[in-house]
Amino acid sequence: MGLFSRFLRSAPEQRATLAEPTADLLAVFGAVPTAAGASVTPETALRSATALAAVRAISEAVGSLPVHVYRRGPDGSRERATDHPAARILSGDWTPWSGSAESRTALQVDALLHGFGIAATVEAGGEIRELHRLDPRAVSIEYDDITGEPSYRIRQANAGDRVLHFSEVLFIATPGSAPGRPLCLLNCAREAIGIDLAMAEHQARLFKNGARPSGLLKLAKPLGTEALKRLRDSWNAAHAGGPNSGRTAVLEDGVTFEQVQLTSVDLQFLELRKFITEEIARGFRIPPTLAGNLERATWRNSEEMGRQFLTYVLKPWLDGWEASLSRTLLKPEE
Repeated sequence: MGLFSRFLRSAPEQRATLAEPTADLLAVFGAVPTAAGASVTPETALRSATALAAVRAISEAVGSLPVHVYRRGPDGSRERATDHPAARILSGDWTPWSGSAESRTALQVDALLHGFGIAATVEAGGEIRELHRLDPRAVSIEYDDITGEPSYRIRQANAGDRVLHFSEVLFIATPGSAPGRPLCLLNCAREAIGIDLAMAEHQARLFKNGARPSGLLKLAKPLGTEALKRLRDSWNAAHAGGPNSGRTAVLEDGVTFEQVQLTSVDLQFLELRKFITEEIARGFRIPPTLAGNLERATWRNSEEMGRQFLTYVLKPWLDGWEASLSRTLLKPEE
């Protein structure tokens, strides 16, 4: 209760309650609101179709690529080392309940949403036999003041904390991260994702009520407040939203219907949605085509954007994977 109560006992002008939480109090629960009003967390961020497309494009590509272990010869040649213990893990199952491809995909998703993905090694007979994914939210990183070596404190639900040496974990960090300075793409693109979530919610409300006000009812004579309320409620019940949208209207007593045309504000809403798609894709560095924006796509530039995706997006991640797998699964002399 120490950290939680500290925010509740804040100064009167910044007093926080569960009914009216401040940003600091929301940060305790990992729900920092954006300027658009939407809280962007690793769970809510994937409600953004663009963020979901970016995370899937990178993580599924990493998970689908084969990983092999090679043995170098004295002359610099190399051959597949299929008999190496690391090869059996990377081409088979990380655990009896999780294969290599799905485990690598899950760790890559963790790295995109939390800033890092982590798995603990399990040894038997002096060899690493399994890799167990750990929840990044249960892991805190500590650094030695003298050597700078990292260690990983794991919070366990039914036991005390467990501290693992860096050689006991497979650690995948966002390219560009440094000790004490983690880089999380989700946090960097938080505001853009928050706008996308807010606009998607606004759009959903419009469709719930018939997509948009389709027109105006004009009355030949003024009506009282109660009569106007009854007319509005009966009209909405017959024609607003869902299966009622588009039904035939019957008007009487001098009532006329005037259709509302699409305005420049509506067009700007659609343009802003496209812009936010590009903004989130820019944050994750994926080509717009992988986020579903095909406006300027051609056969030629789509092929070139695929090459750029491999060179500028996947390669930095794959270099980090290669280095981490080598540190974890290979002995120093190997």
